[in-house]
Amino acid sequence: MHSPTEFGCLTKRIEKLERQNRRFKIGAMPVLLIVGSLVVIAARPANVQQAERFVLVDATGRTLAFLGTDVNGLPGLSIRDLSSGKERVWLGLWGKGTEVNLGFYDQNQKERSRLGLLADGTMRLNIEDTAGNLRAYLGQSASGKESGVGFYDASERERAWMGIGGGTTPRVVLYSTDHKESWSTP
Repeated sequence: MHSPTEFGCLTKRIEKLERQNRRFKIGAMPVLLIVGSLVVIAARPANVQQAERFVLVDATGRTLAFLGTDVNGLPGLSIRDLSSGKERVWLGLWGKGTEVNLGFYDQNQKERSRLGLLADGTMRLNIEDTAGNLRAYLGQSASGKESGVGFYDASERERAWMGIGGGTTPRVVLYSTDHKESWSTP
């Protein structure tokens, strides 16, 4: 048979194991709840809203902006003038969908400036007059081999250019009305 000392040691060991088991159960319960919640959340399908157009209106129903397609079917974000409701900013695709641009318009909806990535990969900032004619640009030209600033006359003929030509050489060029170099350096 077993002695009372062995019986006391066994009782203490069983009590210790029972305490550890209770602590494990208490600690495991929150962990199981958290893991279970994560599994349930991950199993839910994403909340996706689909529409052809999202329109932002004010309290009176006036359109302030919309996210959708333009008349050519190209996607973008249009922000409207608060007083007239006319488009003042367009951020989206342009051309045949090969260019990404941010365009700014005046009160008469004439484009006055455009910042964009052109179809050939060059970046450009255009500045236009009230008639919509290009008057200046900042960016790349010649397929990205040159970068600089160009200035145009009212007939959209380039009259001056300053920048880096050929990728390494600083250059300034003045043009005649028929776009022939009239002065340059170097």
